[in-house]
Amino acid sequence: MIMLRKQSCHKPSHRQQGFTVVEIMVAVAISLFLLAGILQVLSSNKQTSRYQEAVARIQENARFALMFLGQDFREAGFMGCTGNSFTNQLNIAAGTNADNFYNLQNAVAGWEASTTSTGDFSTSPGDGFTTTNNTVAQTNWTDSNGNGLDADFAGLLFPPIEGSDLVIVKYAQESPTGATADGTTVVSAAALTTTVANGVPPLSITLVSDCIGADLFRQAPAASATTLSRAVIASTAPDNLAASTWSHVYTGTMKIYTLVSNGYYIAQGNYGGPSLWRGSFNMGPISNVQELVEGVENMQVLYGEDTTADGIADRYVTMNNVTNVANIVSARVSLLMRSIEQVKVQPETVTKTINGVDVTSPSDRNIRFIVTSTFKFRNRGVL
Repeated sequence: MIMLRKQSCHKPSHRQQGFTVVEIMVAVAISLFLLAGILQVLSSNKQTSRYQEAVARIQENARFALMFLGQDFREAGFMGCTGNSFTNQLNIAAGTNADNFYNLQNAVAGWEASTTSTGDFSTSPGDGFTTTNNTVAQTNWTDSNGNGLDADFAGLLFPPIEGSDLVIVKYAQESPTGATADGTTVVSAAALTTTVANGVPPLSITLVSDCIGADLFRQAPAASATTLSRAVIASTAPDNLAASTWSHVYTGTMKIYTLVSNGYYIAQGNYGGPSLWRGSFNMGPISNVQELVEGVENMQVLYGEDTTADGIADRYVTMNNVTNVANIVSARVSLLMRSIEQVKVQPETVTKTINGVDVTSPSDRNIRFIVTSTFKFRNRGVL
């Protein structure tokens, strides 16, 4: 009998092998290459997002700036039912800065940057300058009468910066409450008795009208709640004229308006860059100063002057080249808008042309755009 021996089967053993140093280095190199690509995409997307956000904010700020300016420009020159005719009781000399602020018959006033020994900041079309966004002397601006910038602006915490125009817009704003005169006031009386319920704020510049005539004066500080007083206000500018009379006897229903005189200019903002500011002259020297819109670096205004008495602008000129301010019927406003944050990869110097003026910015990483709008004065000329 043949016996078969059972043989045991054993699998051959193999040693477990790892990656070589070369393989590891290749894997690491590929991983780093892929990671660098991912980081590059993320960085590019972040930069694009920051750029788009900055552009969107510039557009939003531009809309707000033009909205504020447009609201006032379209109202410029409104005086109620008397049109452009009223008796001026204010003691303001023609051709002065007080005339710029309070003469309601001139819908707008303003100053144009000029050349002085401290530097060339002239901003007429065809000119150019490099801005540092610094403040300069009052004599660096000129109005239509050759006067420099009013001291009120220079004394502000944030005064106007170089090379940017200043503009003042004026109109009458109707009081929400009507009034009736008692009919007993003679034209020579200083006080006009009415049925005004809440009174007119003391020292406010006021226009009263019944469509037969109108008077512009400054409300006396001691006037009662039902009294309009054009009494002389000592040591207060603008003062009322002494020994003046009302335009006529007010006998019935009339309207009371208050002066809106807003000055727009560019100054450094609280955030550290240039902004559009507005100061009010509604009650005399500049007050209620507000930073309206951030990121407005420069403002250039051209005024549409009607030289043929047809109610249509025949030419657009700077304020210092206006022949007669009373003939201005529109305004073309250009704003140089700047991003709040620096978003460019590399700093660069940029030159932008604003209403014909070449403005070169400092070297930085901000982005800049220009917005322009022309506003027709609805109360001047034809629509």
